[in-house]
Amino acid sequence: MLFLVKFSITFIGIDVFDFRDIDNLDLVMASVRIDYKMALQLAYGMVVLEIIHRITVCIFETYWLQHGINGRIGGATPGKSMMGLIVVQCRSVTPVDRPDDPDVVLVLPGRDLGLPLALGRSVVKNMILAFLFPICFALFFFRFNRTVYDLLCNSIVVEDPYRNLNNNRLHQQ
Repeated sequence: MLFLVKFSITFIGIDVFDFRDIDNLDLVMASVRIDYKMALQLAYGMVVLEIIHRITVCIFETYWLQHGINGRIGGATPGKSMMGLIVVQCRSVTPVDRPDDPDVVLVLPGRDLGLPLALGRSVVKNMILAFLFPICFALFFFRFNRTVYDLLCNSIVVEDPYRNLNNNRLHQQ
């Protein structure tokens, strides 16, 4: 869904901002020598489109993560929802001692992020991915698989308990 939005914005951006150099990309690639002005114009067009894409992604993520749907706790983008994940507010994580499932934790307060935290998480996440992309793989080694942006914004990604509850009911029947 986000891909289609970004794809549409790219075409609209090319038409609105009149990036003729992007349209002539074949000529640029075929040219052995690219002058400074042409390279600067091409880079400017790509930077503007990338900024527009990042803003769009931040708005998209903030909209879906700020609160749950149908009275449920925890927001989820469509992709997270399909994977059975939600994002909730988290000030502390305490492992629960269960022999049948060692991955169970108690998350407090475990409520919706709200607009400020959802926006902060989206912006920090996109800035990290934009500027520190090679380093982003090291972000997944914190306790409980939390990332830097989750720690900074007091959030955590967890399995959706409502989805698991419904799946268990289906298996019992």
